[in-house]
Amino acid sequence: MKSYCLLIVSLGMALLMSESATAETLQALLTTDTESGSVQYELPGTTDFQKLAFKASVKVPEGTTIKTGANGIAKIVVFPGGNLLVMPNTTMILSAQSVKTQGNAISNRKARIDLTVGTVKALLNRNEGSASPIDFSIKTPNAVAAAKGTKYIVVRIGLYTYVKIIAGTVSVNGTVDGTAGEIVVIGPDGTPKLELITELPQNVQDALNDAGNTVYSTYDTFHGSNNQTINVIDTSTVNSNPR
Repeated sequence: MKSYCLLIVSLGMALLMSESATAETLQALLTTDTESGSVQYELPGTTDFQKLAFKASVKVPEGTTIKTGANGIAKIVVFPGGNLLVMPNTTMILSAQSVKTQGNAISNRKARIDLTVGTVKALLNRNEGSASPIDFSIKTPNAVAAAKGTKYIVVRIGLYTYVKIIAGTVSVNGTVDGTAGEIVVIGPDGTPKLELITELPQNVQDALNDAGNTVYSTYDTFHGSNNQTINVIDTSTVNSNPR
């Protein structure tokens, strides 16, 4: 069994009490869960990656880059009902995170992930915490995989992007709608097409299968393994210079 470093991300949200709809920027809480593996983050406006120490936590804003090493996995909650697994050897940016509220209720949830390389698994639940619309997408250099209430995996290897739909429907580049069980392959020219997993390179099959077999535990998201205590570090106190 592989030993992974889990980066757990939960969001602290303050919902406005006014009657008008307003947008809130979400803050993410990043926490390592095991000693094995590497997870690093780079805050917006800085040029240095910070390594997340074992059992340490840090709040990060949108625009933060997250990088996982050979045995590192990141868990992220981008909004209520929006969960991500960032698999090993992946680099991505939390490029957009927002929630709109109407009085005490959530009226809209939005997030975008910019995936440079590696694998991200999205698990979206429209009814978790809110019945409000979901505006969620994962963007690569040659593809945009957008979904509303679904589960899917996006892999970026070389010049190609691969999208595997686990449940629901995913729109790829606005031209192809993939459904549960289908795989959409996007070449360098940005043209998506449906393919069987057996037709894909072995390293892509392995990446899709590894992500598909990795379980997202909401209990770990909020408590950590063995109900461990989480120490929160405010990013305003984090030194952006090399350690």
